[in-house]
Amino acid sequence: MRKCLAVIAIAVGLIGTNKAVGQWVQTNGPEAAYITALAVCGGDVFAGTRYGGVYVSANNGASWSPADAGLSTNMTVNSFAVSGNRILVSGGGLHSSKDNGASWTAIDAGFPPGFVTALAISGNNIFAAREPPDDGPGGGVYLSADNGASWTAASVGLPYTYVNALAASGDTVFAGTYGGVFLSVNNGASWTAADTGLPANTNVSAIAVNGNNIFAGTGNGVFLSANNGASWTAANAGLVDTVVNALIVGGSDIFAGTSSGLFLSANNGASWTKANTGLPAHAGVTAILASGSDLFAGTGAGLFLSTDNGTSWTAVNRGIRNTWVNTVMAKGDTIFAGTQSGGIFLSTDLGTSWTAKNTGLTNWQINVLAGSGGGIFAGTADGIFLSQNNGTSWAAVNTGLANPYIHALAVSGGGVFAASGDVYRTTDNGASWIPATNGLDCRTVNTLAVGGNEIAAGTYGCGVFLSADSGASWHTTDTSLADVFIDALAVIGNSIFAGGSHLSISTNNGASWSAVGSGVANFTDFSCFAASGGNIFAGTYNGVFLSADSVKTWAAFDSGLTNTSVSSLAISGGNLIAGVLGGGVWRRPLSEMQVLPQNQKPFSFPTRLHAVFSRAAITLNYGIQSHCLVHLGIYTVLGKRVALVEDGEKNPGQYSVRFDAGRLPAGLYLCRLQAGNCQESKSLIIAR
Repeated sequence: MRKCLAVIAIAVGLIGTNKAVGQWVQTNGPEAAYITALAVCGGDVFAGTRYGGVYVSANNGASWSPADAGLSTNMTVNSFAVSGNRILVSGGGLHSSKDNGASWTAIDAGFPPGFVTALAISGNNIFAAREPPDDGPGGGVYLSADNGASWTAASVGLPYTYVNALAASGDTVFAGTYGGVFLSVNNGASWTAADTGLPANTNVSAIAVNGNNIFAGTGNGVFLSANNGASWTAANAGLVDTVVNALIVGGSDIFAGTSSGLFLSANNGASWTKANTGLPAHAGVTAILASGSDLFAGTGAGLFLSTDNGTSWTAVNRGIRNTWVNTVMAKGDTIFAGTQSGGIFLSTDLGTSWTAKNTGLTNWQINVLAGSGGGIFAGTADGIFLSQNNGTSWAAVNTGLANPYIHALAVSGGGVFAASGDVYRTTDNGASWIPATNGLDCRTVNTLAVGGNEIAAGTYGCGVFLSADSGASWHTTDTSLADVFIDALAVIGNSIFAGGSHLSISTNNGASWSAVGSGVANFTDFSCFAASGGNIFAGTYNGVFLSADSVKTWAAFDSGLTNTSVSSLAISGGNLIAGVLGGGVWRRPLSEMQVLPQNQKPFSFPTRLHAVFSRAAITLNYGIQSHCLVHLGIYTVLGKRVALVEDGEKNPGQYSVRFDAGRLPAGLYLCRLQAGNCQESKSLIIAR
C-alpha cells in the first residue's frame, strides 16, 4: 500500500473540540511522595513535597488534591508559615494564599532569586531565609514588614548564611544555621550567637518553641534552652538516632523526627521513646504536624497519620503523586514503578490507579526492576529482592553479593545478571550469586543489556564489554565510542546502543562504533532505550526521542511532558511508559508516535467545519493525498476502541462522515485517523 498523508478536522458544536491530543499524559501516580513540609490552615492540612508541589486535604488526610495554581511546575517545597487565614510557602520563591491553597500569589518582588529554605512569622513581620548561591555570597535572612510587598536584608551579625530553620518566640526570632543558633530581638536588625552548650559548629536543622523552653534539633541530637537561648543542655536520653530532621511540640509532648523514625518525649526532653509502629523504618521522618488531637508524619516514603499520639501510624497518601521514579517495568498489561524512597507500585489500568507493593522490602530505594520466568527482581540500595507472586511480597536474595548497591539487572537464558560495580550471576533464581568478572578489567559496571546469547556491560569510564558465554568471560569492544561513560545500554536486533553524553551504535558486535544523532537538538545525556516494531525510543534527561528508519533520523516526542528527565522506558500493550525523575509516570500511545520520512512534506486539503444537526451526532472531515487504506475510529483515553467509523481503501480527496455518538457515555474520547503510514488524532468531549 502506498504511503499517504492526511488531515482530519472535527466539527463538533456542543460536544466536540478541535484540540490536537498527540502528547504525553501523566498518570495518577504512583503515590507516597517525599514529604518535605506540613502545615494546617483553616482546618485544612497542607503537605509540601519534593519535586511535586503542594497538596491539600480537607478531610484530615483521607484524600489529597494538588494545590498548585500559581506555583511553578514540579516545585520542591521547603517550608510553610501560617498567620490567621493566610498560608505562606517557600521553595523556588515565595508565595502566599488566602483561599486555602486554591490559588497562590508571588510575594517575592525585590527578593533575591534563589531557593528559600525557611519561613517564620512574628507579628506583622515575615522572615525568610535564602540559600546562598553557588557562585558567591548572598544567603541569610530577609525581612518583610508589608506582607511580602518588599524585602530587606536582615543578616547583620549572622556569619552563617545557610539558614535551615526559623522560629519566633514573642519578640525573639531564632535562626538555626550550619554553625549553631542565632537570635534577634530587634526584628532582624542584628543577630547574636546563642550557642553556649551546643557542640562547636553544629548543624541546626529544626527549632521548636514550647513556652519558655526552646528546643534545637541538630546532627548531634536535641538540645534544650530554658533561658531563651542563653545556654543549652543536651536532651538525648533514649534518642538512639541523633540526626534530627524535625521537631514539634504537641500539648505536653515533644516529637523528634530523625533519619530512622520518630521519637516522643513526655517530660520536656528528659527522656525519649520510639513512636514508630507503622512507619517505614528506612525512610526517615522529615516533617511533623500536630492538627488537633492528630499527628501527621512526613517521610521519604509518604505521609502517615496517628490518632493515638504516635502509638501507631497508618499511611494516608491517596492522591499524593510520587514524582521521583527511577525505573518502570511492564509485564503484560501490568506496570511496575520503582521509586527513590517510596518503594514499588503496581498499576493494571495504565496508571489510573496504583497499589504499593512493599511487603518484605527492607530498603525502598528501587534502582531497577527486571522480570524473569521465576518472578520479578528488584535492585535496591541495599541488595536484591525477589517476588514470585507479582509483587505481593518480596524476599531478600543477596547471598554472594559483595556490594549490595545494585545499579542494573538483566535477564538472559543463562540466568539473571546484576551489576553493582562488579557483575554477578545467578542460575538458581537468586538463591546464590557468583562473580562474573573474568576479563572485566573495569569494575565500574552500572548498566547491563541482553541480546540473543550475548550480554553487554556498560561501564563508567571504560566503555562497553561483551560476553558470549553467560558471563564466564568478557572482552572489551572497540574504543571508538563517542562517550566511554555509559549510562544506558541496549541490544536491539543486530545493533548495540550505548549512551552516555552521546549515543554510539555498533552493528558488528562491538568491533566498531558510530556516533549518531549529530545535529539533533538536545540529543544528549541518555538514560534508557526501548523498542517496538521498527521504532526505537531513546530516553534522555532532555526528553524522549524516536527513530523509525534504522536510526538514520531522530525526532523528539516531548509534547505534554512537563518534566523531561526521563529515567526509564517500557512498552505496555500499545503504550510507551516513561518513568521521570521529578515527574512520576507518563504514558503515550505508540500509534501517536511516528516519524515521517524526510522526503515527505506536510500536506493538507482545505477543510471547513460542518454544522452539527443534533446533540447526538458529530461530523468528521478528513483529507488524504493518495490512495491508501483508511481506518477512522473513536477511542477512550486509555486506548480502547468504542466505534469504527471508516475502514477501507480511499482515493485521494476530502471526506466527511457523520457519527452517531448518542450511545456513548459523557466524557473525553479520541478520534483517531490512520491513513496508510500517517496518523492524526483529535479529542472529543461528549457532554450530556
